[in-house]
Amino acid sequence: MPLAAIQRPTNILKQTLLIIALLFAGFIGSAQSAGPDTSDIGNRYTTGIIPQRLGLINDFDGLFSVSERTKLDSLVSAFEIETTAEVGVVTLPANYIDDKGFESYTLTLFRRWGMGKAIKNNGVLLCISPSLRRIRIQNGYGIEARMTDQQTKDILDRAIVPRFKEGNYFEGVYDGVLSIIEHLRRNGG
Repeated sequence: MPLAAIQRPTNILKQTLLIIALLFAGFIGSAQSAGPDTSDIGNRYTTGIIPQRLGLINDFDGLFSVSERTKLDSLVSAFEIETTAEVGVVTLPANYIDDKGFESYTLTLFRRWGMGKAIKNNGVLLCISPSLRRIRIQNGYGIEARMTDQQTKDILDRAIVPRFKEGNYFEGVYDGVLSIIEHLRRNGG
């Protein structure tokens, strides 16, 4: 039997094994990347849960009744139609985030969810975790000139925190969102 006849099946076998190995490696790689991408969270205190945005009101902690969610959604939706600015709310259970990673986690949510219109970068996200006793307002760059960090702190201190201390989460969130909207209206929508 000629040597070339023996080498052909060996080459075909090698090629087949190489193709199978490449396909297997590709399958493993895609399976590993199927989970949530947490590379930009930036700290070791998060659980890696990045929930899918459901709209402008995202009550993952179950703080609000259906009618309360509807009332909040009507308020922020009307403002978005009026100005194109998006004001969103997210409530976060403790198993989503640790207290030490709250700020970076909420910034990740803000960016990942694409709050505001891309060109205007005019989004605001009110982030609340009652079990961690944490609140944060994330602003897009297009909002920062009209609502400074000090002004967001004032909204938290005057409209939200007093209601939360009374256990009135919906009233605090509603008053906070209303204060954000009124402030933005006074300062250019």
